[in-house]
Amino acid sequence: MTNSDLKYYLSDVNMYSSKLIQSILSFSPREMKGFCQFVHSSFHNQHRDVLKLLEFIISRNEINPNSVLKKDAFAYVFPDDEFHNMRIIHVMSYLLKIVESYLAYLNWQENPVMEELNLVRSLRKRDLGKSFKQKVKSFKKIQEKEPLRDARFHYFRYQLELEHYKFISEQRRDIRSNLQEISNGLNVFFIAEKLKQTCEIISHNIVEKKEYELELLDEVLNYIEKKKKYLEIPAIGLYYYGYKILTDISAPDFFKFKDLLFENQNAFPKEEIKDLHIIAINFCIKQLNTGFTKFNKDLFELYQSGLDSGIFMKNGIISRFTFINAVSLGLKMNAFEWVQEFITVYKGNLDEKYRKSIFDYNQAKLYYEQKKYKESMLILIQTDVDDVLVNLDVKRMLLKMYYELGEFEALEALIESFRIYLARKKVIGYHKTNYMNILAIIKKLIYLDPKDEKEKQRIVELIDSKEILTEKTWLLAQLN
Repeated sequence: MTNSDLKYYLSDVNMYSSKLIQSILSFSPREMKGFCQFVHSSFHNQHRDVLKLLEFIISRNEINPNSVLKKDAFAYVFPDDEFHNMRIIHVMSYLLKIVESYLAYLNWQENPVMEELNLVRSLRKRDLGKSFKQKVKSFKKIQEKEPLRDARFHYFRYQLELEHYKFISEQRRDIRSNLQEISNGLNVFFIAEKLKQTCEIISHNIVEKKEYELELLDEVLNYIEKKKKYLEIPAIGLYYYGYKILTDISAPDFFKFKDLLFENQNAFPKEEIKDLHIIAINFCIKQLNTGFTKFNKDLFELYQSGLDSGIFMKNGIISRFTFINAVSLGLKMNAFEWVQEFITVYKGNLDEKYRKSIFDYNQAKLYYEQKKYKESMLILIQTDVDDVLVNLDVKRMLLKMYYELGEFEALEALIESFRIYLARKKVIGYHKTNYMNILAIIKKLIYLDPKDEKEKQRIVELIDSKEILTEKTWLLAQLN
């Protein structure tokens, strides 16, 4: 136990915030069952006190700061002894070591390729030639059956070739070596990992604004451009084009990236596929921000792909922002059937805290786009969302529907309450300016004489003069 750990344990009367309890709380029911078996194995644990402490922890109806006090744990483990802080600390320390061993075991178990590689290495070191050769063959078969083709795949392939080389070098000098295969494997792994890390650094730098030294990057890029065959390897091709679209807005590179991404959905771990989707999504957003609306279709397809593969969900929960973005994109593409299905199917995956309000808001948005104004308004006037930007959008839709339906009394009341809302809320400057402009122009439209062509022209010029005005198209349409 380190000094910092000791200080931490001594400073607390309960165990709840300890690494031990927090690690145990991270276990799923299945993992907890496995952990109990793990601790009861004499191979992993020979301390009865450790078993008693585990019994104490799992006997709690609920683990909270009051249910795992050190004094209670000590009385359970040592019922006949007077409380001694250091004794319970030592037992906690032993159990924590077993927890960490179990976590390492779970990780090892999740990676059969790593398990096989370690076995191959062990067989070589013990000079068990026959078993080694058989295991190398089975290792290659396991790798080929594995769908993943990420940088780790190429790393394990390189490591296997390295073990094979060490084996044949120890046997006979006249056997053909596999040094070329080792060199090729190392090249592929290094290039793939270098490009991946570069993309991560650039993506991170957008937020962090920190300078990084990307050593050897130019050499790697020049090498790939000379040896185009490397672009056929998904782990290289994807990150090469990923780098290109992160540093340039070249559309051809984006479409190559997108095609490769969709073709290799199962070739990378889910977290990596999510990161790759985000690279593509951010590229589309940049294009849309510069006026290239054709990228709405690509953005919509990326969201569909991410939803279908489950990468936009964490522990079965979809972010309300992802939910709203997906609906907005679907509506822009007039994919009304898809939007209705999405809203209905994924409603249960929203955080319970936001479920009803976010579902209602998006259902109302769909009705609005379908021109089902009465249905939309009925929902919106009862919707209360704890998000300023969503509330602004709710009011925006109501403004437009009241105007188009000629409900000017309700419209004027909304304009006034909207002004008060904008003044009261700490709304980002851009949004406040945008909505104040919209309100001012709608107010003019309400009192516009349809026959007054000069006033119409003045309003057109006013609309055109506003740099911040998201409803320009709709406002101009009302004048026609």
